[in-house]
Amino acid sequence: MVMSGKGMATVMSVSSGSPGSPSASSTGSVSLPAAGAPAAQPVSSANTARPAAAARPERGMDLRMTLHSWRVDSRSASRGERSLSRIAGYRIQNLCICPRFPDERLRGTMGSISVWTNRRIFGYGIQSGADAARPTGNEATVRAALLQAHGLDGLDVAHVDVPEPGAGEVLIRVESVGVNQLDLNVIAGHGPGAAAKLPRVLGIDPAGVIVAVGDGVPEQRVGQHVVVKPNIPCGRCAACAEGRESTCPAQRVVGVHRDGGAAEFVVVPSAVAFDRAGLAAEVATATVHSLPIVVNAFDAAGVRAGDRLLVTGAGGVLGRAALEYAVHVGADVTAATRHPLDDAPDGVRVLVTGAGADLAGALAPGDRFDAVVDVSGSAALLGQAIAALGWGGRAAFCAASVDTRLSIDAREFYLARKRLVGVASADLDQVRRALDLVRAGAVSPRIGARYPLDDVRRAYREFPTTTPGKVIIDVR
Repeated sequence: MVMSGKGMATVMSVSSGSPGSPSASSTGSVSLPAAGAPAAQPVSSANTARPAAAARPERGMDLRMTLHSWRVDSRSASRGERSLSRIAGYRIQNLCICPRFPDERLRGTMGSISVWTNRRIFGYGIQSGADAARPTGNEATVRAALLQAHGLDGLDVAHVDVPEPGAGEVLIRVESVGVNQLDLNVIAGHGPGAAAKLPRVLGIDPAGVIVAVGDGVPEQRVGQHVVVKPNIPCGRCAACAEGRESTCPAQRVVGVHRDGGAAEFVVVPSAVAFDRAGLAAEVATATVHSLPIVVNAFDAAGVRAGDRLLVTGAGGVLGRAALEYAVHVGADVTAATRHPLDDAPDGVRVLVTGAGADLAGALAPGDRFDAVVDVSGSAALLGQAIAALGWGGRAAFCAASVDTRLSIDAREFYLARKRLVGVASADLDQVRRALDLVRAGAVSPRIGARYPLDDVRRAYREFPTTTPGKVIIDVR
C-alpha cells in the first residue's frame, strides 16, 4: 500500500492479514508538511461541544504494521517531521486506513497507545486510553487550564494546540498536577507570578508519561513515567556547573515563564522530567515541589542526627514533609504550629503557638535549638525562631508569603555565630533524593482534595480552605 505526496519520507512497512499469518509487505510513504511550535492559544472553550471522532469506515483495513525505517527528504526535514522517528520500532496493531483518507486522518492503536495524524504527522502525539485527546478540524488540540486575564474569571479550560518538543525537550501526557500558592500568584499577577505573560497554561508540577522526545534526548525515554521539577536551571552558569542548580540566577519556572502542566500534554526540558518509577502520578506530584525544598533546607541548615531541631509552620504540606524527614534524619524534633497536630509523627514534640504565632510564649525557659527549618512564611515567627537558636545555631527558611520584614537582634546574632539561609527551590540531586525517600517509605506525602481538570477554577478558588494535604488536579 503506497501513500504518496510531495516531500516524501519512507516511514513504514505494512503487512496485511491476521497476526502470525503469511503476508506480503509493501513500503509506504507519507507527506510530512512542516510543523512549527505555536504558543498556547485557545482554540475553543471547554464547554463547547467537541466534534465526535469519525466512525471507523466500513472499508477500513485491519493491518499489523511495524515502523522500522525513517528517512526524510532534505527539502522537508522540519522538527515536526523528525519527531516521527521517536516512535520507530513500535508495533502498531489494528491500524485503520480510511478510503481516500477522509479528513486525512490515520488512526492506529497499540494496546493503550494511540497515534493520530491530521495533515501533519504527530509522531509525538502518542496518547493513551479511550478518552485521549483527538485531533479536531485541521489541528490537534488538547484541553488546558488557560489563564487569559488576571483573576479567576480569566481562567478556563480551553482547547489549545498540541505542544511540540524542541531540542532537549520531552512531550509528556499529563496524568496529574498540583495546586500551589505560586499558581495563585500567577492568577493574581503579583509576586513571583507577575513574571508570567498571558495567555499562560497553569500548573507547575505535572506527572505523566513521556510520549515523545526532541533532538538530543535518548529515545529510550519514550514511555517513561515521570514527574516535573518546576524550576528549570539554565545549565550554563557556575552554580549549575557545580550542581547547585537551586541557586541558578537565570532559572525559569514551569507554569510561570512557560506553559505548565494543567493540560493533557506539556513540553518541558528533559533535565527536569524525573523518573517516578514505582510512584503513582498523584504521589509524585505531591512530592516533587515540596519535599526537595525541605531536603535542601535541611542540607543548608546542616541538620544532623541528634540535633535539637525546631520546625515552624509545621501544619502545612511543607511542614508535614519537614517533620517526617526530620524523624528520618534522627533529629530531636519540636514542631511549632498554630493549631494542634493530631497526627504528628511519633517522637515529635508539638508546640501550639495559637493564632498570634507567639513562639516565645510557647517555649519553655531555656529552650534552645541547634537548627531551625521555617516553612511558615511569617517573618515574625522566623524572627522568634532565630532568637531561640543556641550558640552556632543554623536556620533555613523556605517561604516568605505572609510578610517580608525580618526583625532580629543583629548583635546577638553576630556574637552567637548564628547563620541564616533562604531556600526557594532544590538542586537536581535533591529531587532524586526526595523521590527515593518516598519510594522507601521514609516520607509519605499526604493527598488532600482532588478535582477533575474541568473543575480547575473551583480547585483554585477552594485551595486556601481545603483540608490538609496536597491538592491534586486529575487530568486523566
